Amino acid sequence: DQFSIGMRNKVGDWNTSATISRINSYNGIIGQLGNRYGNGDFYKGQNQWGSSGVPGIGALILFDNGKETRNNELLLSAERPYTKDSGWGATIAYTYTDAKQNRLYTDGYAFDLPKITDYPFLTSSAAAKHRLVTTLSYDGPWGLLLAGKLTLATPLPTTDIACCNLFPNPVGAIAYPAVGLAPGKRFLFGGPIFGYRDIDLQATKNFDLTRGMDLYLRFDILNALNFKNYSSTINTWGIDGVLNPNPVVYNKTGDIFGVPRTFKFTLGFRW
Repeated sequence: DQFSIGMRNKVGDWNTSATISRINSYNGIIGQLGNRYGNGDFYKGQNQWGSSGVPGIGALILFDNGKETRNNELLLSAERPYTKDSGWGATIAYTYTDAKQNRLYTDGYAFDLPKITDYPFLTSSAAAKHRLVTTLSYDGPWGLLLAGKLTLATPLPTTDIACCNLFPNPVGAIAYPAVGLAPGKRFLFGGPIFGYRDIDLQATKNFDLTRGMDLYLRFDILNALNFKNYSSTINTWGIDGVLNPNPVVYNKTGDIFGVPRTFKFTLGFRW
């Protein structure tokens, strides 16, 4: 289900828009563990992994259509279109996202609890709560077109299966779904609130070859300030049932979003 309401206006040379949207998805396919103990229980001593599958066949996986997501968004944007007369253009786009999920949209299986309806709705790990993207293009000297893009976003939540003593657990499992947020990093100013920071710069020179043909040279600097946008986390929810004050931190030797500082040169031909 998708619903949205919005408004567009022109304020001077700027085109502005504001939109509120709600998107809900239902009936996502999910695999659940069908193994049970001899008395029909899913748990024995709060542990399901010793349970048996179908006699003579083995482990049993039951597929159901119980995966759901719920998403509310606020989108604000302003654009000043580039014109030859003004020699510059700019865009600003901000998105606030309040998203919930009972399983990550990429998860195909849910083996830790008896059935998908036992999984709580938690903050989604698919989208940052706050995201800002701005661009600027400008006519530079010698016929160069100069442009830049700034992208900032708060950290992505991390979903995990944590010790059941740390969170409300109505089904009696030794592990239960949880969500956490890694501490953010600083940008050029302000506090440590960002999980993704990126500045891209580019310069383009066009050569008119007449008869509708153009040759262009483009030079890009991606992630110009070489921000380290970590994508993987280390999760330590608790010891002896006590919640760790910082259960989720970035893995500084793990993968990153995007690229490290990268230089790229492009030669192209258009007709």
